[in-house]
Amino acid sequence: METEGKRILVIDDEESLRSVIKEILAAEGYEVLEASNGEEGLNAARTHHPDLIICDIRMPVLGGFETLERLRADPVTAAIPFIFLTGHLDRQHMRDGMDLGADDYITKPVSAEELTHAVRTRFQKSMLLRRQTEEKLQELRSSISLALPHELRTPLNGIIGFAEIIASDASSLPAAQVTEMAGMIHSSAKRLHRVLENFLIYAQLELLSTDTKKLAQMRMQYTEDAHLILRATSEELADHYGRSDDLRFDLIPGAAGMASSDLTKIASEILDNAFKFSEAGSPILVSARPEGPSYMIRVTDHGRGMTEVQVARIGAYVQFDRRLQEQQGTGLGLSIAKQLVELYGGKIELQSERGHSTSVALILPLASPRQRS
Repeated sequence: METEGKRILVIDDEESLRSVIKEILAAEGYEVLEASNGEEGLNAARTHHPDLIICDIRMPVLGGFETLERLRADPVTAAIPFIFLTGHLDRQHMRDGMDLGADDYITKPVSAEELTHAVRTRFQKSMLLRRQTEEKLQELRSSISLALPHELRTPLNGIIGFAEIIASDASSLPAAQVTEMAGMIHSSAKRLHRVLENFLIYAQLELLSTDTKKLAQMRMQYTEDAHLILRATSEELADHYGRSDDLRFDLIPGAAGMASSDLTKIASEILDNAFKFSEAGSPILVSARPEGPSYMIRVTDHGRGMTEVQVARIGAYVQFDRRLQEQQGTGLGLSIAKQLVELYGGKIELQSERGHSTSVALILPLASPRQRS
C-alpha cells in the first residue's frame, strides 16, 4: 500500500482543525501525529522523524515561518517535506514560505480532496527524487569503480615494473635503456601524482565553497596578463603531446579576476582534454579577449565530441565509453575547472557535436579596479 508506514505531523493551534485533518489522513492509511504550536512541532519532528509536516502559519509561541526556518537549519529535520496551512494565501506569503523551503500550500477551510491530493503529490515527488538520487549514486559508484582503479593501478604498475627491471638487471642493461626506463618511471609517477592531486583539489574546493571568508579573500586575486598564462600552458601541453604544430592562437591581452595558479590549473585541464580527445594533425584553437565585464576564453578542438546527453551528465568521476575505448582521467578535471570558475563568479559553457568538435568557453570576470589597487 502506498501510504503504509507514512507518518505525517500536523502542527496547528486549532484542535478542531487538527482533528479534521487527522480523520481525513487516517482514512487514507497515514499515521498522524499532532502538535498545537511550532515549539511542540519542532520537538515532535526531532523525536519521531515524520515523512511530511503540515503546519499552520499563524500560531502562538512559535509561528509557521519560524518553525520551518528552524527545521531547515537542523540537519536531522532539514529534508522533511513541508506544507503550509493558511487562511490568507497571498503572493507575499507564498514567496516568504518558498524562500524558507516550503514545498506547497493548502488553504483553509481544508477540503478532503485538496488535502489528500497535496499529500499524495508531495510523497510522489519525494519518491521520484529519492529514486533519481539513488540512480545518480549508483552511476557515481559505477564510474568510480571503473575509473579509479585504472587510474591508480596503471601508472603504479609502470613504476613497479620498470623499477624491478632496473633493480635486478641494471648491471647488464645498456645505459640508454636504463635512462629510458627511468623516464618511464618519472612519467608514470607524474601521472599518478596528478590523479591524487586532483582528488585533493576537488575535496578542498567542496569545502571552500561554503567558507565565505576564504571565498572573499580568493576573489581579491587577479592575473594581469592572462593571455600569457594561456599561451604558456597551451605550448607546454602541446609539447607534451607532440602537437605543437596543431596549436592556433587568437589572444588579446586582458586582466582576469582570478589567481594565476588557478587560471593555469583551469587552462591545463581544458587543454589536456582537447589534446587527449582529438587526433594529431587536427587544429586546437585557443582564443581570449575582454568582452564587457568578462574575460572570455575559448578552447576548440576537432576531435571525438560528445552527445547532448553526455554534455548534460558531465561531472566528477563521470566518463563515457570507458568499456569501449581506452581513456585516461577520472572525469575530475572538467569538474575542477567548472568549480574554480564558478567560485570566482564566472561560468563555463560547453558545446559539442559527436564526432566533430568540442568548444569550451570560460567566462571569467575581468580584474576590478579594487583588485588591482
